[in-house]
Amino acid sequence: MPFSELDSKQLYRAFHSRHSLASFEREDGSLTVEAGEVHWIYCGVEGDFQQPEVQATLDAYFPGERVCLCISRGDCSLVDRSGVAQRIGEVLAKKEVGVMDEEGRRLMFFTKIGVYERGVYVEYPKSRERDVGSLLQVGLHGNMVDATTGHVPDLVYDAFEELERSLSCDYGGSMEHLWIDLELVEHHIKDGQGYPFRFQKRVSVGNPYYYNVGHYSVVPDFQTIRSMKHEQVYPYVLRLIYESTEVLVKKAKRLGGFDAQAFRRDFLSVCEGIGYALDEED
Repeated sequence: MPFSELDSKQLYRAFHSRHSLASFEREDGSLTVEAGEVHWIYCGVEGDFQQPEVQATLDAYFPGERVCLCISRGDCSLVDRSGVAQRIGEVLAKKEVGVMDEEGRRLMFFTKIGVYERGVYVEYPKSRERDVGSLLQVGLHGNMVDATTGHVPDLVYDAFEELERSLSCDYGGSMEHLWIDLELVEHHIKDGQGYPFRFQKRVSVGNPYYYNVGHYSVVPDFQTIRSMKHEQVYPYVLRLIYESTEVLVKKAKRLGGFDAQAFRRDFLSVCEGIGYALDEED
């Protein structure tokens, strides 16, 4: 539906939906989805509001004569671009303000403290094929802990980091990302089991989307891992995760011919390279 046919609440939702998926400008004008890299530009508020400079920026950034001005759920509409800076200056100390072109592609967002960002909304597809030759991106996580397992992530961090780096290879098939979570909060576990392997065509975790994601979790024996000496935790966790990757062999056909056996061989090789010779008979 064209934005001109939306009421105020619909227009407000449309802006914020697109804002959450937009890429924003760095200082050099390139685009990023990383919040820490976004270039925020000072414009001031109330008596310090730089109305002429803001209007000049609006005129340069938005090609059309009209833009969508979003102040609140009850105050969003298509307006003449020429008067937008004045309206922003009137409300900015009290409200956040969004501005978007009629096509919903270019956006500006002003905060109450008097800075703004500029970005571009991209329509992401619901699914896509993995590019031939692209490398698998592995993520090993043990982020949630309790008082009895809080030491574990520090003990395995270096190993996880090396596995993630070294297993970034082309294993074929359709999977682009493999996320394995090490469960470290016992009361989060139902029936002693983690969540099973699932393959998702598109996953929204922050921005942008991740495509073709395999994801599952691994559960340790909590009594065992709590009683271990620190030097025993490292090989125990590696063995646990290696054994869990048998699920990839079982799912290889579903994953478009993903070479799970090569992945497992590489896993063993990396473990050996970091000082723990894990083998099939270990």
